[in-house]
Amino acid sequence: MSLSTKAILLVEDQEKDSQLIRWAFRQANIRRPISVVRDGQQAIAYLRGFAKYRDRSRYPVPCLIIIDLSLPGMNGFQLLSWLKMQPEFDQVPRVVLTASNQERDRKQAEMLGCRGYFVKPPGLDKLVEIISTLARCGARSNARHLVLQGRLECKVQSSECRVLEMA
Repeated sequence: MSLSTKAILLVEDQEKDSQLIRWAFRQANIRRPISVVRDGQQAIAYLRGFAKYRDRSRYPVPCLIIIDLSLPGMNGFQLLSWLKMQPEFDQVPRVVLTASNQERDRKQAEMLGCRGYFVKPPGLDKLVEIISTLARCGARSNARHLVLQGRLECKVQSSECRVLEMA
């Protein structure tokens, strides 16, 4: 499957937030399919291709996973922990987009293999800026292959988005 047909997997339980994130992707001119699941268990089913997610033409393997931490059932940390134990998903970048601005949450997410941590902003312009940064890290930039190889990571530092090369 070519990169252009791979989807972004959004793990977000709040319908309003998932709609805003989809809108921000359109505003950032990112035309990659976005598949939304509502919790960690659905994300695992999607990634494993179980049940309705078996049809990879409708539910393609993601090139990026965006995870909210506050999910019903299996939360974002539990999903990140599961992903860390799955070598077949090592090359799929995962980032957190959540309401938590707690430094301990950021550190735990990074320890669990998260390549970027973004706090959901109050304004739509900032959300589009964050999504544009994700695009630079992934789907629409020359850095895409480096991200998929795990050689770049996205972080927000001092409310600015930047791409850091990993050693």
